[in-house]
Amino acid sequence: MSKYSGLIQLDYGIQRETIYFPSVPSLSQFTAFLEVFKTFTNAGVRKYAHTVTEYLHESGEGLQSEDIDEVLMIQLEYLDNDEIHRTLTLPVPAPKRDLLTFVEGVGYRLLADPSGDTFAQAYSTLTGKNYTFKNGWLLA
Repeated sequence: MSKYSGLIQLDYGIQRETIYFPSVPSLSQFTAFLEVFKTFTNAGVRKYAHTVTEYLHESGEGLQSEDIDEVLMIQLEYLDNDEIHRTLTLPVPAPKRDLLTFVEGVGYRLLADPSGDTFAQAYSTLTGKNYTFKNGWLLA
């Protein structure tokens, strides 16, 4: 059985980050998602990849982030096969601050309209599942 996945490697100054996507159906869908993703980050895309693995035995976590100091965490919500609400959190390293709103006593947040909804729509198109924006917050 074949498994399709992707990765985006980003550079921000001397810092580097790699984000893995465990399920990417096609290169064209991945590059379309990448174009939206780039509007959320100040980091430069060093490289991206779409891979096909035959007879894959899955292990570990699909998404990882390391190295870059500021990361926007975007939480999306979806219904699983049993119609139970689940969440997925994706990292966006070196986020563009103009997309964030400072909320007194809480910190920087990504608002649903339009940025959060745009990201959710792009990820839905990438995966073929329906995701909605739930929350977005800055980690520094």
